[in-house]
This record gives sequence, structure tokens and C-alpha cells, in this order.
Amino acid sequence: MSNSERRHIQDSDQFVSAREIWEENDQTQNWTKWSIYTVEQVEADQELLNFTAQTPLAASYGLLQIMYVTAIRSMRWEGIGAAKNPSYLFDTTGNLAPGVEGGSLELGSGYLKRMFLMANRGISQDNPDLADPKDLQDAFFYALNYYNTNKRKTLDYIYGKEVMERADLYTPVAETPEIFP
Repeated sequence: MSNSERRHIQDSDQFVSAREIWEENDQTQNWTKWSIYTVEQVEADQELLNFTAQTPLAASYGLLQIMYVTAIRSMRWEGIGAAKNPSYLFDTTGNLAPGVEGGSLELGSGYLKRMFLMANRGISQDNPDLADPKDLQDAFFYALNYYNTNKRKTLDYIYGKEVMERADLYTPVAETPEIFP
């Protein structure tokens, strides 16, 4: 598609390139804003995204938004009954049932734990010294930056900062006593 022909992808479209998706959706997905490493790669190799997009394989799934490829490769997810359908990563009642091994919760939190440890190698797992709340916040900044780019970056790097700021909107609320016993 040329710039003058831009439109939303339709179900009937075939052979849509990764570049077309990148260019059309950056305003809503913020790839160039949050994925500096990927931007650098795309700018260095103009042919990098000129392939037919495999959207189910490139998508993230579930509440923790784990990428399908990350679930398969990094977390060695075996799917449900050996079937590795990406839809099994959605956090449905069936996918989260005991013994089913689906959903994003276990995989996503396990992957974030790995990224936390990689980004914060100086923090002891057995006896973490995070007495100051800012130390804990900084550790999560680094972990989230690493999660998104495989680089620790600085506290000024925007992805971890924006995630932490959004998380502040959802702080736990103390349980209220029941009105009716």
C-alpha cells in the first residue's frame, strides 16, 4: 500500500507485510516510542519488515500480554495437550483450570521474574536489600525496560517509567467490612 492508500487491514486482505502493519499502527501501538532497540534495527535494515506478517505468532496474549514466541521459546510453553494454539494463552476459565497449563498468568509472571533478575543482577534473591520503596521502584523500572527491550537502560527510559506510572492508578484498596453479615 502506498501512503495515499492507507486503510485498516480487512479480513479479506492477503500477504500484508510487517512493514505495512508497523507504519499503519505505530500511532496507536507506540512501537517507535517504546521499542527503541527495534526502531534501531528497522532503521539499519530497510528490508527487515518486508515479509508477510504472521500476526497470530507476533501478537501478545492474556492479561500479562506475553508474546506467543516468548511463551514458546523463552518459557518453553508446551501448550494444552501438545497443541500450541495462541488462543490458549488467553486467561479464560478453561485455560486457567487446574492441570490445563494455559493462560498468560504463570508464563508472564515467570518471564517478568527472569527479566527482573537479569536487569538487577546486584540484588540478592535470598536476601534482597530493598528497604527504601524507591529502590524497589527503580528495580522494577529496570526490569520492565529489560522486559521490553532486553536492555536495562536508565531510569529515564520511557517504557518502565510509563508502566510504573500506570500501575500507580491500580494500587490495592483495603477490604471494606461487609455491610451484611
